[in-house]
Amino acid sequence: QHTAADDSGPAMGLGWLIIDDETRWHNGQTGGSHSMLMVNREKQTAIILLSNTAADIDQLAFELMSPNEKSIGKTAGNAPVISAEHRARLVGRYELAPNFIFDVKDVKGRLMVGITNQPTQEVFPDSATHWSYRSVKATLEFKLRNKGPAKSLVLHQNGKKQTAKRMKK
Repeated sequence: QHTAADDSGPAMGLGWLIIDDETRWHNGQTGGSHSMLMVNREKQTAIILLSNTAADIDQLAFELMSPNEKSIGKTAGNAPVISAEHRARLVGRYELAPNFIFDVKDVKGRLMVGITNQPTQEVFPDSATHWSYRSVKATLEFKLRNKGPAKSLVLHQNGKKQTAKRMKK
């Protein structure tokens, strides 16, 4: 059974993300490696990307599948368009440790992240759930339920993944 696209993300079926009637994809990371498989039945094309780093290779797969088209949901600058409703689901405080708390805010359409005793910085969307810093080599992955606020965020930095759980208000 397929689920329709909504603010939590694209349509899904059997754990695969569905872009349109013809394109299905799935990705994953483990142990500092990243993989991506994308299949388009109409084009009779499959793309398999394997990386021995945690670098996000998803955008590359989209570009290889449709080299002359802009990726779905992307702006001219190639950044995903994230709705205010979706950003609101990410806003909150997340505790990695008692003295290491992420404070995520939506400030005039920009996702700003403050960390205990560190300056607040903007993060930029790679997808609805993956956001990257530009000033440091780190990304945030928000873990979402079907509805409601994110339950946690995962900090990807220096080949490590650390989970910070959403704090109660």
